[in-house]
Amino acid sequence: MSSTILLNFTIIIGLLVLVSGQGADDLIVKLNQPQSLIRGHALKSENGNTYYAFQDIPYGAPPVGENRFKAPKFHAGWDGVLNATQNIKSCYQFSFPSAFKRGLNQVVETEDCLILNVYTPVVPGTNKKLPVYLFIHGGAFLGGSSSNFGPKYLIEGDIIVVTINYRLGPLGFLSTEDGIVSGNMGIKDQHLALQWTHKNIELFGGNPNDIVIGGESAGAFSVSYQLLNSRNKGLISGIIQQSGTAISGTAFSANGLESRPRQKAFALGRELNISIAEGDTSSLIKALRKTSIDALITAANQVPSSYSVGFIGQPIWSPVVENAEDEQAFITTPMHQDFMEGNFNHVPSMIGFNSEESLFFLPSDEMVSQFAALNDADPSLLIQDLMNVENKTKEGIELKGVYTSKPFSEDPEAFVKFTSDAVFIRSTIRQAELSSKHAPVYLYQFSAGPNMSPQFPGIAHAAELQYLWDLSDGNGSDKTIRELILPLWWNFIKYKNPTPGHDSNMQNIEWPTVESNNIAYFNIDEIFSVSSNPRNYETVKEVLLGRLRTPYLVF
Repeated sequence: MSSTILLNFTIIIGLLVLVSGQGADDLIVKLNQPQSLIRGHALKSENGNTYYAFQDIPYGAPPVGENRFKAPKFHAGWDGVLNATQNIKSCYQFSFPSAFKRGLNQVVETEDCLILNVYTPVVPGTNKKLPVYLFIHGGAFLGGSSSNFGPKYLIEGDIIVVTINYRLGPLGFLSTEDGIVSGNMGIKDQHLALQWTHKNIELFGGNPNDIVIGGESAGAFSVSYQLLNSRNKGLISGIIQQSGTAISGTAFSANGLESRPRQKAFALGRELNISIAEGDTSSLIKALRKTSIDALITAANQVPSSYSVGFIGQPIWSPVVENAEDEQAFITTPMHQDFMEGNFNHVPSMIGFNSEESLFFLPSDEMVSQFAALNDADPSLLIQDLMNVENKTKEGIELKGVYTSKPFSEDPEAFVKFTSDAVFIRSTIRQAELSSKHAPVYLYQFSAGPNMSPQFPGIAHAAELQYLWDLSDGNGSDKTIRELILPLWWNFIKYKNPTPGHDSNMQNIEWPTVESNNIAYFNIDEIFSVSSNPRNYETVKEVLLGRLRTPYLVF
C-alpha cells in the first residue's frame, strides 16, 4: 500500500498517521471535538525516552468581540491540518507579582488563547488507556501560561499530561453581579478544557474515565472550585491541590464593599474614561467589549486592590458567587458550607502546602516590620472580611495569641507564619478535614530543598514546581529531591494513593489518610515522616470556628 493511500485511509478512520520518513516525529490525529486534524511531534523526556507532544490545540472558540466576558464555547474546528508542534499563544497577562513571570517571552499574548497541550508517552492510536493528569497553572488569576510547564519529568511516570490556558484578569473574572456578566469565565474555561479532554483523550492513549485534575496556587484554588461543581461528576477521578483552596479568602472576590466585583467593574470603566451611570451595567459592558485590548489591560492594572493579608495582596480579579438562576452559572453556593455539608465530588484528594508559603511574597525586612506594626496597631486586620466574625478586633487579638505573646513587630517570624497560614495553609487543612468524611484525603507539607530566605526558615510558595515540571524560566532542580517526590505524584495519579505499598524507594513509609478526629499529614523532605495536627491547626480552629456566621464562604 503506498504512503499516500495509507495517509488517506488513516484520516478517514480518524486514527494516527505516521507521515515522517523517521516514522515517529510527525504525527496526525483526527479529533472527536472538533472533527479536525492536528499534527504533533516527538520529543525526548529527561531520561531520553520518546514522548509525543500536541501543543496549542484550540479547545474553545475565540472569546473576542461580542464573546468577550461570555462563557466559553467549544471551538468549531478548522480546515486542513493544524500544526500543533509548538507553544505560541498565552492569554493576556495582567499586573501581578514579578516572581510569577516565567518564560513568557517565547509566546504571543492574545485573546484567542483557549488552547491546551497533550503530552503522551505512547503513540496516539495505540490501544492504551493510561491515567491522565490535567494541570491548571497558577498566577493569582492574573498571569501564567500552560507553556511554562514542560512535562519531561512527569511524563516518565507512564501517564498522559494535559496543560491548559484559561482567561485571566477581567477577561476571565470581571463580574457585574447582576447577570449582565456573571463572572468566572476563567473557571468555566477550565471546565470546558476538562470536557474536551474527556471527549478526546482516548485518541492519545488516555483513559477518559481516569482524569486527575491538579493545580498550584490559583490553579489549586481552581481545582477546588472544580471539585465543588456537580457538572464535573464523572469527569474527574481525583484531585491534586498544591497550595490553595476555594475556601481561602484570597481565592474569592468580595472582600469588603469597596472592592466588590460590581464596584471593580465600574472602576475599570472610570479608568477608561467611560461615562456610564453607576447602575447601567449593560452600557458599561457594551463599551468594554469595544475597548481595545491594550487600553483594557492598562486600565485593569490601575484598578486598586485595598485588601491584603499580612503582606500578601488580594488578587484584584478572582472568582465570585453567581446567581443560581443563571443557567451558565458555575459557582452558586458558599464554598465552605458546601464542604461542611459534603456537597462536592467525592473523589480521592492529595492536598497540601509548603512549609512557609508566604516567603515567596516576602518584601524587604523593613517592610515586613512595617506590615507587622500595622497589624499590631489594628488586630482586626488579622481577620479576613469574609470570615464575618462578631468582633474582629477581639478575635484578631485571640488569633494572634496562637502565634506569639509579643507584638508581631518584635516577632516577625511569627508574623510570617501567620501570613502563610491565613492565605494558604489553614484553609487547605480545613478542606482536607471536611473532605475526609466523604473520600480519601492525603494531606502533605512540602519541606524539601534549600530555604529561600536567610532570615526566615521554610520552603516558599511554588518551590515544589521545579521538581515536577521543566519550567520555562530555565530553573534547574535537585535531581535527588525530584526522584523522591515524583513517584508520590505518579502513584496518586495512577492508584489514587501516593504510597500504595511498602517500597524501599519510598523509604517504606505509608502515607495515612486524614481522619476527621486525627489530621495526619505526610512531611515531604529528604527523609519522609508522618505527623498530626499541622500548624497547630486544632487551636487555630478553636479560635475561629465557633465564631463564624453564615454564609460560610471561607475559613
